[in-house]
Amino acid sequence: MIGVIALAPVRFLVKDAPASEGTSLRRELRALRRPQVWASIVMTIFGFGGLFGAFT
Repeated sequence: MIGVIALAPVRFLVKDAPASEGTSLRRELRALRRPQVWASIVMTIFGFGGLFGAFT
């Protein structure tokens, strides 16, 4: 419910930005080829897993 209430001001305060010409889903997914991206994903998974494991 809070998210729905917060959506209205965000919609009006954030300006629309046009997409650049050369963007596509395939081009965006190319970022997954980089090892740095996978390292950050793995660190996030283990970090949150450790946090929730500590509180369980």
